[in-house]
Amino acid sequence: MSQFDVVHGSGSGGGALGNLDGTVTILNSRLIDNEAAYTGGAISLQYGSTLIENSTIDGNRAQAFGAIDGAGDLTIRNSMLRGNRATAGSGGAIGVLQGTILIEGSLIEGNYSVEAGGGLYISPNSPGTTVTVRDSRIEFNEADSATAGSLGGGLYS
Repeated sequence: MSQFDVVHGSGSGGGALGNLDGTVTILNSRLIDNEAAYTGGAISLQYGSTLIENSTIDGNRAQAFGAIDGAGDLTIRNSMLRGNRATAGSGGAIGVLQGTILIEGSLIEGNYSVEAGGGLYISPNSPGTTVTVRDSRIEFNEADSATAGSLGGGLYS
């Protein structure tokens, strides 16, 4: 999928897009102000493969994993994740449960979680998960300091 916008989408998981064991490519696109009742305000990735390139993921929200719920292979390249919120859990922008994740040349900025990993949450309970962040910035994210156990404003693993 190339050069498209998904704005104000909603669902129980993946307010804009759900990928269940498939292959999805998102190029030059915007996922803005989407909401999921549970996880993955913009994208719910369940054991498939997703490439996000030259795209903006902004202002999405869910109880946990405000923008992306990741359990599979995920590559984010030259993209921006900003202003996403986990309103009752971890992973303001991205929550990684398992898989192989590559983030390169991207900006993860101004995201918020009530619990751990304001920008990026990597589950410590998933052996074999690989996350690589290269040539990227993770800045101005927040894990709510008023909540006990809220660790890693930028990244939690």
